[in-house]
Amino acid sequence: MSAIHEPLRKKLAACINRTSYDDFSAQVIRQAKWCILDLIGVSIVGNWQKTAAYTLDLISVAGGNEEATVWGSGLKVPVLAASQANAVQGHAIDMDDGHRFANGHPGVVTIPAGVAIAERDDLTGRELIEAVVAGYEVFIRLGTAASPDLLLRGFHTTATIGTFASASVALKLLKLDHAQTENALSLAGLQSAGLLEALSSGEAGKSFQVGKTSQSGVLAAL
Repeated sequence: MSAIHEPLRKKLAACINRTSYDDFSAQVIRQAKWCILDLIGVSIVGNWQKTAAYTLDLISVAGGNEEATVWGSGLKVPVLAASQANAVQGHAIDMDDGHRFANGHPGVVTIPAGVAIAERDDLTGRELIEAVVAGYEVFIRLGTAASPDLLLRGFHTTATIGTFASASVALKLLKLDHAQTENALSLAGLQSAGLLEALSSGEAGKSFQVGKTSQSGVLAAL
Protein backbone atom coordinates (compact mmCIF):
# COMPACT_ATOMS: atom_id res chain seq x y z
CA MET A 1 0.00 0.00 0.00
CA SER A 2 1.41 3.39 -0.98
CA ALA A 3 2.00 6.08 1.64
CA ILE A 4 -0.66 8.22 -0.07
CA HIS A 5 -3.34 5.57 0.59
CA GLU A 6 -2.22 4.66 4.10
CA PRO A 7 -5.02 4.77 6.66
CA LEU A 8 -4.97 7.95 8.71
CA ARG A 9 -4.41 5.98 11.92
CA LYS A 10 -1.06 4.73 10.56
CA LYS A 11 0.10 8.23 9.69
CA LEU A 12 -1.00 9.55 13.07
CA ALA A 13 0.64 6.66 14.90
CA ALA A 14 3.94 7.27 13.11
CA CYS A 15 3.78 11.00 13.89
CA ILE A 16 3.03 10.41 17.57
CA ASN A 17 5.69 7.73 18.01
CA ARG A 18 8.45 9.86 16.50
CA THR A 19 7.58 12.94 18.57
CA SER A 20 10.54 13.46 20.91
CA TYR A 21 11.35 15.94 23.64
CA ASP A 22 14.91 16.07 22.29
CA ASP A 23 13.63 17.65 19.08
CA PHE A 24 11.70 20.44 20.83
CA SER A 25 12.98 24.00 20.78
CA ALA A 26 13.32 25.93 24.04
CA GLN A 27 10.27 27.96 22.99
CA VAL A 28 8.10 24.84 22.57
CA ILE A 29 9.15 23.49 25.97
CA ARG A 30 8.49 26.83 27.67
CA GLN A 31 5.07 27.15 26.01
CA ALA A 32 4.13 23.60 27.01
CA LYS A 33 4.96 24.38 30.64
CA TRP A 34 2.81 27.52 30.51
CA CYS A 35 -0.08 25.55 28.99
CA ILE A 36 0.12 22.94 31.76
CA LEU A 37 0.27 25.56 34.53
CA ASP A 38 -2.55 27.57 32.95
CA LEU A 39 -4.90 24.59 32.66
CA ILE A 40 -4.24 23.46 36.23
CA GLY A 41 -4.96 26.99 37.47
CA VAL A 42 -8.19 27.25 35.48
CA SER A 43 -9.22 23.79 36.70
CA ILE A 44 -8.67 24.70 40.35
CA VAL A 45 -10.99 27.69 39.91
CA GLY A 46 -13.44 25.42 38.08
CA ASN A 47 -13.44 23.18 41.15
CA TRP A 48 -15.73 25.74 42.79
CA GLN A 49 -18.45 25.34 40.15
CA LYS A 50 -21.56 23.18 40.56
CA THR A 51 -20.67 21.08 37.52
CA ALA A 52 -17.41 20.05 39.16
CA ALA A 53 -19.17 19.34 42.45
CA TYR A 54 -21.55 16.89 40.75
CA THR A 55 -18.62 15.05 39.18
CA LEU A 56 -16.65 15.03 42.43
CA ASP A 57 -19.63 13.62 44.35
CA LEU A 58 -20.01 10.84 41.79
CA ILE A 59 -16.38 9.73 41.72
CA SER A 60 -16.07 10.00 45.52
CA VAL A 61 -18.88 7.49 45.94
CA ALA A 62 -17.40 5.20 43.28
CA GLY A 63 -14.16 4.79 45.25
CA GLY A 64 -11.22 2.86 43.82
CA ASN A 65 -7.44 3.05 44.03
CA GLU A 66 -5.84 6.37 44.99
CA GLU A 67 -3.82 6.97 41.81
CA ALA A 68 -4.11 10.64 40.82
CA THR A 69 -5.19 13.93 42.38
CA VAL A 70 -8.33 15.92 41.64
CA TRP A 71 -6.88 19.43 41.55
CA GLY A 72 -8.09 21.81 44.22
CA SER A 73 -9.67 19.09 46.34
CA GLY A 74 -6.81 16.91 47.62
CA LEU A 75 -8.87 13.85 46.71
CA LYS A 76 -6.96 10.99 45.05
CA VAL A 77 -8.94 8.72 42.73
CA PRO A 78 -8.34 6.19 39.93
CA VAL A 79 -6.59 7.61 36.89
CA LEU A 80 -9.71 7.44 34.70
CA ALA A 81 -11.74 9.38 37.26
CA ALA A 82 -9.00 11.99 37.73
CA SER A 83 -8.67 12.61 34.00
CA GLN A 84 -12.43 13.13 33.78
CA ALA A 85 -12.85 15.28 36.90
CA ASN A 86 -9.95 17.62 36.13
CA ALA A 87 -11.17 18.10 32.56
CA VAL A 88 -14.70 18.89 33.76
CA GLN A 89 -13.22 21.46 36.16
CA GLY A 90 -10.91 22.77 33.47
CA HIS A 91 -13.82 23.58 31.18
CA ALA A 92 -16.32 24.65 33.84
CA ILE A 93 -15.68 28.40 33.43
CA ASP A 94 -14.71 28.14 29.74
CA MET A 95 -11.38 29.92 30.27
CA ASP A 96 -9.14 27.06 29.15
CA ASP A 97 -6.87 27.68 26.17
CA GLY A 98 -8.28 27.48 22.65
CA HIS A 99 -6.99 27.28 19.09
CA ARG A 100 -8.66 29.56 16.56
CA PHE A 101 -8.14 27.45 13.45
CA ALA A 102 -8.90 24.11 15.12
CA ASN A 103 -12.02 25.66 16.70
CA GLY A 104 -11.49 23.90 20.01
CA HIS A 105 -9.71 23.63 23.33
CA PRO A 106 -6.67 21.32 23.15
CA GLY A 107 -5.36 21.75 26.70
CA VAL A 108 -8.42 20.58 28.61
CA VAL A 109 -8.53 17.18 26.90
CA THR A 110 -4.79 16.49 26.88
CA ILE A 111 -3.33 17.84 30.13
CA PRO A 112 -5.71 16.20 32.65
CA ALA A 113 -5.10 12.86 30.95
CA GLY A 114 -1.35 13.36 30.87
CA VAL A 115 -0.93 14.59 34.42
CA ALA A 116 -3.10 11.77 35.81
CA ILE A 117 -1.00 9.06 34.17
CA ALA A 118 2.28 10.82 34.97
CA GLU A 119 1.29 11.06 38.64
CA ARG A 120 0.18 7.43 38.83
CA ASP A 121 3.32 6.09 37.15
CA ASP A 122 5.74 8.62 38.71
CA LEU A 123 6.95 9.84 35.32
CA THR A 124 9.26 12.78 34.62
CA GLY A 125 8.38 16.28 33.54
CA ARG A 126 10.16 15.62 30.24
CA GLU A 127 7.88 12.67 29.55
CA LEU A 128 4.79 14.69 30.39
CA ILE A 129 5.79 17.60 28.16
CA GLU A 130 6.64 15.26 25.27
CA ALA A 131 3.21 13.62 25.50
CA VAL A 132 1.30 16.90 25.89
CA VAL A 133 3.00 18.39 22.83
CA ALA A 134 2.08 15.27 20.84
CA GLY A 135 -1.52 15.63 22.00
CA TYR A 136 -1.70 19.30 21.06
CA GLU A 137 -0.25 18.50 17.63
CA VAL A 138 -2.87 15.84 16.96
CA PHE A 139 -5.71 18.07 18.19
CA ILE A 140 -4.67 21.12 16.19
CA ARG A 141 -3.97 19.24 12.96
CA LEU A 142 -7.17 17.17 13.02
CA GLY A 143 -9.28 20.05 14.29
CA THR A 144 -8.01 22.41 11.62
CA ALA A 145 -8.56 19.80 8.91
CA ALA A 146 -12.15 19.20 10.05
CA SER A 147 -12.99 22.90 10.52
CA PRO A 148 -15.54 24.36 9.90
CA ASP A 149 -17.45 21.34 8.57
CA LEU A 150 -17.52 19.58 11.93
CA LEU A 151 -19.06 22.59 13.67
CA LEU A 152 -21.52 23.24 10.87
CA ARG A 153 -22.81 19.68 11.24
CA GLY A 154 -23.47 20.33 14.94
CA PHE A 155 -20.54 18.52 16.52
CA HIS A 156 -18.39 19.87 19.35
CA THR A 157 -14.76 19.89 18.17
CA THR A 158 -13.22 19.74 21.63
CA ALA A 159 -15.18 16.62 22.51
CA THR A 160 -14.92 14.80 19.17
CA ILE A 161 -11.36 15.58 18.02
CA GLY A 162 -10.27 15.74 21.65
CA THR A 163 -10.67 12.00 22.12
CA PHE A 164 -7.84 11.37 19.66
CA ALA A 165 -5.68 14.00 21.37
CA SER A 166 -6.29 12.56 24.83
CA ALA A 167 -5.48 9.08 23.57
CA SER A 168 -2.28 10.42 21.98
CA VAL A 169 -1.07 11.78 25.31
CA ALA A 170 -1.98 8.62 27.18
CA LEU A 171 -0.44 6.17 24.73
CA LYS A 172 2.75 8.25 24.59
CA LEU A 173 3.12 8.08 28.37
CA LEU A 174 2.25 4.39 28.42
CA LYS A 175 4.97 3.83 25.78
CA LEU A 176 2.78 1.84 23.40
CA ASP A 177 4.38 0.39 20.27
CA HIS A 178 3.21 1.26 16.75
CA ALA A 179 0.53 -1.46 16.50
CA GLN A 180 -0.80 -0.64 19.98
CA THR A 181 -0.85 3.05 19.05
CA GLU A 182 -2.99 2.33 16.00
CA ASN A 183 -5.37 0.27 18.13
CA ALA A 184 -5.62 3.01 20.76
CA LEU A 185 -6.43 5.63 18.12
CA SER A 186 -9.06 3.33 16.64
CA LEU A 187 -10.66 2.79 20.05
CA ALA A 188 -10.57 6.55 20.60
CA GLY A 189 -12.50 6.99 17.37
CA LEU A 190 -15.20 4.60 18.58
CA GLN A 191 -15.75 6.86 21.61
CA SER A 192 -15.55 10.21 19.81
CA ALA A 193 -18.74 12.13 20.63
CA GLY A 194 -19.99 15.60 21.51
CA LEU A 195 -22.75 17.93 20.32
CA LEU A 196 -22.89 21.72 20.07
CA GLU A 197 -26.44 21.46 21.39
CA ALA A 198 -24.81 21.68 24.83
CA LEU A 199 -24.14 25.37 24.09
CA SER A 200 -27.88 26.07 24.07
CA SER A 201 -29.10 23.43 26.50
CA GLY A 202 -26.70 24.05 29.38
CA GLU A 203 -23.05 24.55 30.24
CA ALA A 204 -23.03 21.52 32.54
CA GLY A 205 -23.48 19.28 29.51
CA LYS A 206 -20.62 20.98 27.68
CA SER A 207 -18.21 20.38 30.57
CA PHE A 208 -19.47 16.83 31.01
CA GLN A 209 -18.72 15.84 27.42
CA VAL A 210 -15.25 17.40 27.60
CA GLY A 211 -14.51 15.45 30.80
CA LYS A 212 -15.76 12.26 29.18
CA THR A 213 -13.46 12.96 26.21
CA SER A 214 -10.36 13.17 28.38
CA GLN A 215 -11.36 9.97 30.15
CA SER A 216 -12.18 8.15 26.89
CA GLY A 217 -8.75 8.82 25.44
CA VAL A 218 -7.08 7.37 28.52
CA LEU A 219 -9.43 4.38 28.44
CA ALA A 220 -8.56 3.77 24.77
CA ALA A 221 -4.84 3.74 25.51
CA LEU A 222 -5.22 1.54 28.59
